[in-house]
Amino acid sequence: MKNKIAIAVSAALMGVGGYTVAAPILNPSIQVPSNLKHAAPAAKGQSSKSSKLKFVEEPGLANKKYTYIVRLADSPVASYSGSISGLAATKLDKASVAKSAGKGKLNVSSAKVKSYVQYLNAKQSNVMMMAAAAGVRVIAKEKFHYAFNGFSAELTPEQAKTLSQLPEVAYVEREASYQLATDSSPAFVGADKVWDGTATGTAAMGEGVIVGVLDTGINTDHPSFADIGGDGYDHTNPWGQGVYVGDCAGDFASMCNDKLIGVRSYEDITDDYDDTAIFGDTPPAKNGEDYNGHGSHTASTAAGNVLIGVPYVTPDPGKEESDGIVTDLVFDRVAGIAPHANIVAYQICSPGDTDDTYAGCPTSAILKALDDAVADGVDVINYSISGGGNPWDSATEMGFLAARDAGIFAAVAAGNGDQGPYTTSKSAPWYTAVAASTHPREIGSAVSFAGESYLYTVGSGPAIAEDITAPVTYVADDLDGCAAFPADAFSGKLALIQRGSCNFATKVGNAADAGAVGVIVFNADGDDSRLTMAGLEDSTIPAVFLGNTDGAAIKASIDANGEQSATLSAKVITAEGQGDVLASFSLLGPNSYIDVMTPSIAAPGVDIYAAQADQHYGHDVTGPAPSDFTLMSGTSMATPHVAGAGALLKSAHPDWTPDNIRSALMLTATTAQAMTKADATTPADEFDVGAGRIRVDLAAETGLVMDEADDNYVDADPDLGGDPRTLNIPSMTDSTCVTTCSWTRTVTATGAGTWAASSAAIDADSGLALTVTPATFTLAAGESQTLTITADVSDLADTSTYAFGQLELTSDDYPAARMPIAVMSARSNLPAQISIEAGRDKDQFVTTGLKHLDLTGVQASVSGLNKADIYQSTVGQDSDVSDFLDDLSDGVDYVGYRVPENAQMFVTKLSSDVAPDLDLWVMVDVDGDGSLDGYAGYSLHAGSDESVSITNPIPGDYYIFVQSYQASSATAQDPFTLKTTIVTDEADDNFSVDLSGDNTDFSLAYTWDDSFTVGDESYAMLVLSSTDETADDVSIPVVLTRVEDDVVLPSTASLAGELAPGVTHTISMPIAANRSDVARTYTINALLPMGQEAANVSDGGEISEGSVAWTITQAPHAVATAATFDFIPRQAGDYTMSINNIVDSANAESISQDYSFSVAEVAPELVIEGPAEVGERETFTLDASGSSDANADELTFKWVQLAGTPVSFDATASSISPEAPDVDDAGEILTFQVTVSDPHGNSKTDVVTVNVYETPNSGGALGWMSLLLMPLVWLRRKTA
Repeated sequence: MKNKIAIAVSAALMGVGGYTVAAPILNPSIQVPSNLKHAAPAAKGQSSKSSKLKFVEEPGLANKKYTYIVRLADSPVASYSGSISGLAATKLDKASVAKSAGKGKLNVSSAKVKSYVQYLNAKQSNVMMMAAAAGVRVIAKEKFHYAFNGFSAELTPEQAKTLSQLPEVAYVEREASYQLATDSSPAFVGADKVWDGTATGTAAMGEGVIVGVLDTGINTDHPSFADIGGDGYDHTNPWGQGVYVGDCAGDFASMCNDKLIGVRSYEDITDDYDDTAIFGDTPPAKNGEDYNGHGSHTASTAAGNVLIGVPYVTPDPGKEESDGIVTDLVFDRVAGIAPHANIVAYQICSPGDTDDTYAGCPTSAILKALDDAVADGVDVINYSISGGGNPWDSATEMGFLAARDAGIFAAVAAGNGDQGPYTTSKSAPWYTAVAASTHPREIGSAVSFAGESYLYTVGSGPAIAEDITAPVTYVADDLDGCAAFPADAFSGKLALIQRGSCNFATKVGNAADAGAVGVIVFNADGDDSRLTMAGLEDSTIPAVFLGNTDGAAIKASIDANGEQSATLSAKVITAEGQGDVLASFSLLGPNSYIDVMTPSIAAPGVDIYAAQADQHYGHDVTGPAPSDFTLMSGTSMATPHVAGAGALLKSAHPDWTPDNIRSALMLTATTAQAMTKADATTPADEFDVGAGRIRVDLAAETGLVMDEADDNYVDADPDLGGDPRTLNIPSMTDSTCVTTCSWTRTVTATGAGTWAASSAAIDADSGLALTVTPATFTLAAGESQTLTITADVSDLADTSTYAFGQLELTSDDYPAARMPIAVMSARSNLPAQISIEAGRDKDQFVTTGLKHLDLTGVQASVSGLNKADIYQSTVGQDSDVSDFLDDLSDGVDYVGYRVPENAQMFVTKLSSDVAPDLDLWVMVDVDGDGSLDGYAGYSLHAGSDESVSITNPIPGDYYIFVQSYQASSATAQDPFTLKTTIVTDEADDNFSVDLSGDNTDFSLAYTWDDSFTVGDESYAMLVLSSTDETADDVSIPVVLTRVEDDVVLPSTASLAGELAPGVTHTISMPIAANRSDVARTYTINALLPMGQEAANVSDGGEISEGSVAWTITQAPHAVATAATFDFIPRQAGDYTMSINNIVDSANAESISQDYSFSVAEVAPELVIEGPAEVGERETFTLDASGSSDANADELTFKWVQLAGTPVSFDATASSISPEAPDVDDAGEILTFQVTVSDPHGNSKTDVVTVNVYETPNSGGALGWMSLLLMPLVWLRRKTA
């Protein structure tokens, strides 16, 4: 059944000029089939670790056999990438993993998996034979292949130690029972060596540095944020005693101190507290106090005080206020990475966790916090929050660029979730994106079973206050525990259940109903991470969680030996673990948007012990669990390690820029290959951990740093013709390297030294060839060296994935500096879109270095430029935002366009300055029968800037629907603008393209000639074809945006009307950045009217008779500059001055501007200099030569003596020098009048007097002394 809806489009809304194919369909009638209603194809918006311990000796452990788990070096099936000759990769390929958002399935029945399992079995048998040769007889109890490569075996401790030393063995583990003396991450990343001055010679712990933490707020009375730390350090407020920002500057001054110098909160968050149903009748005060714990944890990890003798506490589930549950474990010391830094907390997130009513971090609060952080002058930002996206399109990403421009180093979390290629959304090149890895300390309690110990994490249900010992068993046909168990199936026993198919509460509830005294849940196949089970607050029995390997071992033992006893220990222990293992939740690169490596770097982010919130409000679904301290895992926990490291480096090197700090950390990191993937065996790569794990001690003493110009980040936007690969950052990536590709990187010396440069592929058999020039260089402190690195991918063994390499710079005086390289071979490097910023109505834009190996005899053609049809209307709130088609008179407006057979592109863009959130839908009626046939596109992002672009659209009638997802008010009709363009294959004189070169290296020169208004967007389609008829044509959209002139001349009003002569007017002519691949040379001429002057000409300019001229060459991708001079009007009269400019680009128009003005005629300025008194018979001078005329007219002078004994002088000279007459002791006054005149009858007159005194006799000492001591007084008179 069809629902007929008439659409009336007012002809008055067409309102378009020429040069457009698109025009609205007038008075159409369409029908919406019922099957399209309520069937929108898109929705709005389009913790863990490895559980195995390293082998550690356990003094006093009985010399008997225990079950040990042995991990081997080869990758398990799920991680194997095909590095062994003859064995195909068994891990999911990039495309399928990306398509399934990291949830692709492993086919264990495939031939390649079976072959690799056979290989692993052979390697395991070989290890057992090597062990026998070493005197250890090993019989595998069970073998593992898919998520873990290894086996279990009964061994004595000595046998296990011997076995661990075999080269093929990664590690052998049994639960470690001893306690580590202190929390380890500061020492693990080298912070302690910066603290004590070992690294730099000067101790630095963050003194004088301000760390801004954008998070859930801060636990203001926590000892981690007290004025005086546990080491006795008394903080100094850099702003002055008692000077705070945010809440502390108002009604909550007691929240701050000399350490915590600001707490900012925002109404976006604190208004949540008005909901008494969630926060009670006496809700929290509206300030930045942390009621979640995440913000306190990150702040204390980055810059928390040194604390001594800290007990290990666990959260107290179900209570809204608690210091936590204290255990017997005590850490000697806990500290942030920069413990003496100051902190400002910015509360940008609601207190709840996911699923709670008030959770999340709104963009508005984030932007306010970034704005405040810049204004507050913080040095470092920690941002342990998700999000990201296209760097140049995101408000928050651009906010971080602004923060960087303000000198703020920002560390941001790479994100948590299901791992897979392209999963991190942190893509901007101007911050440091942080991956999470392990550090060599594990903490927790253990399940003891069959002589083995397995660390567990406890769920959110009842705590284990004392050991629980009971038989453990499982139900074979209900291993996931999602169905009710038989009555008394677990009576008095521990239930073993596997993760999957239902939530944890269901599993634990079913086990409790069957009589269980506790539950052991183990992870799904292939996942050895240990999770904290949520949602168990209402359960009646405790539940713990194991990794898959540990749980499978228990199950296998039960299968082999029957039901056995297990003990859930209440004792918390620390044990040595495997450090530098990628956390299983840490999201991965490559970058989804641009060729910039992400993540940038790694840091510990698994089981980090730090401050928590002792008050938990707003956890209405997930339940509260407060404590003073807690363990947390996530890239959120890794990020403050890097933020703290940045604060240490800023403290040690106050002059370092954010880019200097990032480069120091990345250049001196461990390298990716020194770490492992989440399987704890396979070497990590650069898309896992970037440059590797930070080593801040080495970073502090680096001999080289890097920096980049602020404007270059803006100009690197690919949508504006920029290239992020050219940015001077400490990594190199190219996803479209055709045969060869290269980068330049510039390093600057922190001290004098000689360096050797080398480059090599990580895998020597990959076929990647790297070279670097120069091979050696010597620098003094502050000097720079530019390096050229070239990759040759013509012999790559695998062209379907990235090859990795490394640039290494070594010196005898400094730590080695390394930059990671990732490159992928391609048949073509053509861009997805050509973006041109037109600074003239007639000009040319050139792209070079283009390659397409399949387009032999490449040829180029282009359609004409097409401007947009503009449709403007209003729309009110849709009462049902889930379905825009349900009622087209409710919150929806629409317009239709006919797309012809020869259409190459359809583009529609929506904008509104008023509506908070509009969405855009495009539907098509293919056969023109008035009935919609389906969806053609949609754009449903937050905000009202939406766009849909369709290449090679099928012909038909396209209907664009604007839906008000959120109006400015309930009754508002919000205005919006739709700009729609249809590009056909028709050529036009307004646009053309010229190709030079061949398909292995060609250039395209685009030439346009049209009339535009600034802001206009025009579209065309470039088609590249081959003389080989079997090769497919390549179509690339071209977007030309008219921006302001590339040379901006002053407005006519700046030189207009009557100008005062002699008053300087500074003329500035900004010249835009060159986004082209070729140089652009500008010739600028300012033609000065006769009698006018110019001065202070900027570099490159020359003053000649009647003009000021510049010839300025903008190199490819050069930043913006300007030509300036001072114009000084002189001669009176009416004048016109012209300024014109031309660029040496084919077809480019000359841009000129005339300035009409007059110069006033003014009288001269009279200046007289001379003595106030002279002795008799002394020659003196009265000087009027300093007089001037602002019109630069020639001046004449006339002197007249008005009084006194006549003296002789030249009455028409500019200065006179008469001799004073003889006088008696009474003296005499001489009076003179002088008149200065210009040729136009203007004059100034003034009178000057000189006192003549009697000169004493030459005899007698007194007379001479009096003469010598007589002051010499001079008169200087100036009249206007």
